[in-house]
Amino acid sequence: MKAIHLIIFSLFSYLSTFGQPSIGFSVQPKIGLILGSKPNLSTGVDLNLLHANRIISIGVQEIEKLSLIHGPTTVKKHQEVNIMLGQFRDKGNFRFHYQVGISMLKGNKQSQNLKFNPSALQSSLSEPLFEVEEELASFNTIGLPIQLETQWLLSRYFSLGLELQANLNNQNSYFIPTFGMAIGHLFWD
Repeated sequence: MKAIHLIIFSLFSYLSTFGQPSIGFSVQPKIGLILGSKPNLSTGVDLNLLHANRIISIGVQEIEKLSLIHGPTTVKKHQEVNIMLGQFRDKGNFRFHYQVGISMLKGNKQSQNLKFNPSALQSSLSEPLFEVEEELASFNTIGLPIQLETQWLLSRYFSLGLELQANLNNQNSYFIPTFGMAIGHLFWD
């Protein structure tokens, strides 16, 4: 925890040396949906600091299992805390940016195994010969988060954006399209 405080203090100290008028910031909540045989819901928020076409972000994200038949579940698939660096470029009312960084992931990995049911041999065909057994294993790992985003700058204080986000790691790599909005001081004169 002390390392996180030191990193945040260092980033703010670095950016404060450039003077206030050229620094922008935003808070960016986002939501995404991973479609597939087992859909997942992704929610998160980033704190972005902007200076001279560079962007520094500190973010948190959570991915949950989403059951469309039985309603939302409370099982968290994983949680992530990240810090990223990147660049942005403005073209009219649009901003394009990319970032890469490091993240800490904590979560659960679910696997399914076929288990032989010996009682099915003794009974009639009413019992299945094999049963599906689900296992849940916890993990902690370090990942490489990557983000590409396009923002539509509606004003100097508000934007809407589409983001492609990936996290490469040795336990549960993922790719998510997300929708977000940024609120803050997005650009300056």
